[in-house]
Amino acid sequence: MKLLLLNQNWFAEEFRAAGHEVAVAGFGRQFEVRFDYSILHIDTIIKSLPNGFNPDAIIVYDESSPWFVAGLEETSRPVLFYSVDTQHHAQLHRYLGQMADHTFVVQKDFSGPFLELGMTPEWLPLWASRIVEARPERDRDVCFIGNMNRELNRWRVEFFEELQKLHPVFIAQGQYWDYFPTSEIVINQTVKGDLNFRVFEAMMCGTLLLTERCGNGLDELFREGEHLVTYERGNAADAAQHIQELLADRPKCRSIAEAGREEILARHLPKHRADTILKRITALKRIDMPMRHVGAMVNFSGLAASSRDVSQALCTSAVVHAMKAAEMVLARHEPLPVDAACHLIRSAMFYDQLLSSRAGEKLIATFGEAYPEVPVLALATIRSLLNQGQREDAERWVRDRFAAEPSAVFGVAERIITQLLERTAES
Repeated sequence: MKLLLLNQNWFAEEFRAAGHEVAVAGFGRQFEVRFDYSILHIDTIIKSLPNGFNPDAIIVYDESSPWFVAGLEETSRPVLFYSVDTQHHAQLHRYLGQMADHTFVVQKDFSGPFLELGMTPEWLPLWASRIVEARPERDRDVCFIGNMNRELNRWRVEFFEELQKLHPVFIAQGQYWDYFPTSEIVINQTVKGDLNFRVFEAMMCGTLLLTERCGNGLDELFREGEHLVTYERGNAADAAQHIQELLADRPKCRSIAEAGREEILARHLPKHRADTILKRITALKRIDMPMRHVGAMVNFSGLAASSRDVSQALCTSAVVHAMKAAEMVLARHEPLPVDAACHLIRSAMFYDQLLSSRAGEKLIATFGEAYPEVPVLALATIRSLLNQGQREDAERWVRDRFAAEPSAVFGVAERIITQLLERTAES
């Protein structure tokens, strides 16, 4: 089977070892096709692959941003999506999943938004990305390797400031394999209670993992007191007590660490995740997801918002793609959740601002007629009509949609749409 991997080269070697041909495209010199922060159509990417490589299926890996690839909602090839930062981007990822035929999520407890759109994502946790040998010598008792930027991780910084008062912890940034193998204990702290890479990396190094009780399937993968030890999230006193008890019984500490490493080697290496992906994608067929073009519209709306203050060219390209997707949504009359309708409004207004057009405004009104059950579309149209001085037309929309005095609805329309655009500017 010929596989095209987008955004990451995860499991490329494992897929090749299993007898499959692989090409990779994304941001970086290691890829056959490199993205240059511009939107590329999937057909353009495929034509650019070396030796006429024509994939049978496409795997899209999460890169913690909207997709820069257009046309995935229309390709005839099966598409598999692997959502990694689900805890941060579930509201976006559930729409990206609408462009795919199968979705994996890393964070099990964040599957709810997908379920709301009728999808059942499959849980596929992270893994230990490399083999690291355990070492008998230990230079430090407790370490943490990670970002300690207070603006990005205030709760983390405050937790470790409190913990340092109770027990010393070596804290640094760098390659984990330079520090974990020579520590007795690796303490883990998460951003959103996620089951992160540090869990698998610490255990791979043969070091005892002391991690938060975080959910997301942690207790389904590992057993407390046998493979790892947990503490109450955010409770520095609880963490310190565990550290002191573990260091007081170092043979037990190392026994748990060894058992944890054996569990990683048995079930949580790249080859294990690659095997699961291959089982799904080799049998995967293209299916008619109900909101394929809604997914594309939301994706490019998000890309436009995130690039608005960075690149006008990229923002313009993204809103054009969002508008094209919106037209397909309208043609197919795909289901339109309220948050997707908000993306439509934002993109249409961006479009008119960037291109000195009124096409976006007209599209919103057309959607308002086609989706009367989505009031925010009517509110956006009413606000637009008022801004053009067309008060009578605005009053007609109020009479048709709302059982309220026009002046009251006018105020609501201005407030809600203004807030919607302000949230976009801050995103």
